[in-house]
Amino acid sequence: MCHLLHYRMLLFFSVLFLSQSALAGIRLKIEVAHKKGINKSLFLESELHSMEELYNNESVSLKFEHGITIIVGVEFVEKNPTVAVVDFVKLHVKIIGNLGELLHDFPGDILVNIGETKKLEHTIKDQMIEISITPMTQL
Repeated sequence: MCHLLHYRMLLFFSVLFLSQSALAGIRLKIEVAHKKGINKSLFLESELHSMEELYNNESVSLKFEHGITIIVGVEFVEKNPTVAVVDFVKLHVKIIGNLGELLHDFPGDILVNIGETKKLEHTIKDQMIEISITPMTQL
């Protein structure tokens, strides 16, 4: 009987810790600069700054007035899942054009530590898109 009670308590705390980890979220600071006419001596730059609260396997879409959309998804990576602390995140970043077409999907796993900034850049014809993403504190 004592072993059964011990097993149930262990199971309860394991589920509690795992559910806390699943419910944890982070703040994601996203800065995007869209530069047009970079191959000319004069160019136009649009900037977008956002602070987003995301949970594991969620994504956010940021749309410029002229139609380009940046989609950022996060996946939490924990060194020790029983502690329920996110150590770093895996980013999934896409650039979508004015007509909904995929302009760029950044390949591979983009791993970023909490508090560090990852800078991405993509050039399309005479345009350059610079993306800066910083995973901030855990919610």
